[in-house]
Amino acid sequence: DLTVESITDSIFGDVADPGNPEVLSTTCDTTIGELLTPGSTTSCSFVAEVSGNAGDLHTDTVTVVGLDPSGAEVVGSDDAMVDILDALPVPLDVVKSGAPLVLPEPGGTTSYDVVVSHSGDEAVIVTGVSDDLDGVVSDVSATCSVSFPYVLVAGGSFTCSFTSDHTGVPGDTFTDVVTVTAADDEGNDASGVSNEVTVTIEDVPSLPLEVVKSVDPGSLPEPGGEFTYTVVVSNPGSNVDSIVVDSVDDVRTAPGGAVEAFDVSGSCDVAGFPVTLGPGELFECSFVVEHLGDGGDTFIDVVVASGTDDDGGDASGVSNEVSVSLTDVPSLPLDVFKLAEPDDLFEPGGGFAYGASVANPASNVDAITVSSVFDTRVDSDGTVAVVDISSSCNLSAFSPPAFPVTLQPGASFLCFFDDDHSGVPGDTFSDTVTAPGVDDDGDAATGVSNEVTVSIKDALPTLQVAKVADPDEIMDIG
Repeated sequence: DLTVESITDSIFGDVADPGNPEVLSTTCDTTIGELLTPGSTTSCSFVAEVSGNAGDLHTDTVTVVGLDPSGAEVVGSDDAMVDILDALPVPLDVVKSGAPLVLPEPGGTTSYDVVVSHSGDEAVIVTGVSDDLDGVVSDVSATCSVSFPYVLVAGGSFTCSFTSDHTGVPGDTFTDVVTVTAADDEGNDASGVSNEVTVTIEDVPSLPLEVVKSVDPGSLPEPGGEFTYTVVVSNPGSNVDSIVVDSVDDVRTAPGGAVEAFDVSGSCDVAGFPVTLGPGELFECSFVVEHLGDGGDTFIDVVVASGTDDDGGDASGVSNEVSVSLTDVPSLPLDVFKLAEPDDLFEPGGGFAYGASVANPASNVDAITVSSVFDTRVDSDGTVAVVDISSSCNLSAFSPPAFPVTLQPGASFLCFFDDDHSGVPGDTFSDTVTAPGVDDDGDAATGVSNEVTVSIKDALPTLQVAKVADPDEIMDIG
């Protein structure tokens, strides 16, 4: 019989000692003191760490010492070999972030941060860091917190920070990935590739075309005339996009509310349309419009410049509203002239013939509408009579030939009528003709004639002499 005295390993020492720091765990402590009879066996195990490079051969020998009943030692041993195999490294962890990830057109600068970490068991050698922007590769090693080549131990990390400029049109995208090149000491690839980071260019809506309109003069006396309009069309300097201007139209509102649009593109100082305005660029238009009407009439104009920006968005602009007016020119009253034939008659009087002309002075601007004509008669005793003489007027030149009748500046008509005046010598009869009228602006333009006075004159006495002969014949006496 043999009693197990000790169990030792050529590398790890006493493997039956639970306190041996080289041994992670063991069951051999329970084997010590065990009695082995002839032909019997026992076993135990222990765990220890074996390390080395790929291809290394780890050999160790376990020796067991036993004592027989007489106390003599009996020794037995055996060895075991462990091959160190090459373990492929874990790829580096590469995490990339960027800000901002959305850039207003036409783009700008994005800052990127990269964190490189190693979760493997053995150190790797990092030789460089590169950035792939949509297939264009650039070396960003100089932006990292370490110099290369760099030994990155298990559990270690480093960072990189760099910027990229991205420009384009709305909807454009830019995708970046970072590659960290590394290998272990056996030359096995340990490179890592980051997540993709995408930057997008977003649309910046364009401010509309700025259209500023002015006019000279701001008013004219009726009936009006020519007004000169000046228009400046510009693409606001704060815009990002160019704007293509297709046309310029003038929208005019007449006093009655009628609206009409006119293409005034030909009045602009450009070679032709469409024309492209970059931010801050402008052109000018100048055109003349004739506005005719009555005093108080107002004409309202706005200009519309039609355009689209680089992204196809509507960028049309509407000008400020410009108003011009016609000022009233006060009308002179109707010119009424009256005459009588004869100026006087012998007592007891008789019939007098009167004539009157009614005219709209040629210097007037407005037409005057005459509603009637009447004669005001004042007798010697102060008696006043007003007589409508409209029917005595010759309106054959007008259509219709009846009152009310409209006289344009310079136009006139005549009236002829008779009146009987009787009385004693010295009696007078005064007449004036009044033509009520209103001009185009509704202002009174009534005309009153000169005063015409006729009189009764004294008749001189007369003798009637009658002559007779008696006899009215005699004989011839030879």
